Amino acid sequence: MKLRTLIFPPRCPFCGSIMEREEPCAVCLAQTTELTGVVCGVCGCLPEHCLCRGRSFAFDRNVGAFLYEGAPRRLLLRFKQRGKPQLAVFAARRMAYHIQGRLGRDFDCVTYVPQSLSSHYRRGYCPARLLAEEVAARLELPCRCLLARHGGKQQKYVANDERWSNAMHNFCLRRGASIPARILLIDDLMTTGATLNACAALLKSAGAARVVACTFAIAAKKS
Repeated sequence: MKLRTLIFPPRCPFCGSIMEREEPCAVCLAQTTELTGVVCGVCGCLPEHCLCRGRSFAFDRNVGAFLYEGAPRRLLLRFKQRGKPQLAVFAARRMAYHIQGRLGRDFDCVTYVPQSLSSHYRRGYCPARLLAEEVAARLELPCRCLLARHGGKQQKYVANDERWSNAMHNFCLRRGASIPARILLIDDLMTTGATLNACAALLKSAGAARVVACTFAIAAKKS
């Protein structure tokens, strides 16, 4: 056994349990709903949890990998709140799998939803950027920073019915950014779609013809 394996043993990406290989454990797999099969062609969620009933989005569609519950929710919490940037590798691998399987690689570049400065200082890294870089590498596409954050409240501190107006004031185009026609927009989680919608609207206002979003997880719509 290699020394590196002894020091850094393979772990389940969802819970961190030591494994023989870098793969999900049986317990976590039982708590996972991967978004395969029939999903909404716009928000990307299962039909019974569709987020876009009665609402239109600026992005053309979202492709998600998992439902935000159980093991995938635990992974995102570890990734974003417990200093585990290495989890971007597994998460992006599943995201790239779903993008390529549903849409192929017909994009000019990959970009991402930028985080606030306070979040960056707290974490030391931008989760969406790490995911975008990993997804871009797997799809053999360039990763470009096209958007910037310019104040406003973080979405997690805003009630769901206020997220749409709040998100429209949170982002701007990065100075000097050249906007291509076909963009893959990456974020870790789709909750209401307000953040992705605001970013896609900006990109389209600057000349993008098609903006497809991809998120690691999608929060189920509460009935």
